Amino acid sequence: MISDCQASRLILLGDMFHARSSISQDIRESLDAFFVTHAQLRFTLVLGNHDKGILALTKGWPIEIVDSGTSIESVSISHLPQAPSPPSKLLLCGHLHPAYRFSSRMDSIGKLPCFWLSNRQLVLPAIGEFTGTQVIQPNKSDQTWVIADDQILRV
Repeated sequence: MISDCQASRLILLGDMFHARSSISQDIRESLDAFFVTHAQLRFTLVLGNHDKGILALTKGWPIEIVDSGTSIESVSISHLPQAPSPPSKLLLCGHLHPAYRFSSRMDSIGKLPCFWLSNRQLVLPAIGEFTGTQVIQPNKSDQTWVIADDQILRV
């Protein structure tokens, strides 16, 4: 994704690790190699609810750690949904791992991870399957895009 987007910055919206025990020696070595491979990137971590104690673990890593509500130009970044910080026009957040449920009158057909825009808050889906998802109930004014295989489709 970094290469495809030609990214210059990677922002993690919290919960870099769900538990301190998640950081084995193999994980540390993989992350060290990742940081070396992507030395041109600027890394930012918004502290999430599972990031307590992360500061001690990130020593030596090229990560800028910020609080929720930090603004980057006209966008606020946060782990949890919250109102965008003035003068931001949009908030990017994670935490919820939103999914859209497809159903018929008779039964549920399934669910897919989604991006969910509601009240100037764009809630991003989790990357990977470790965390699971939370089915959302979008309002008529909300916008939702599901991730189906390698495509993103508006619902």
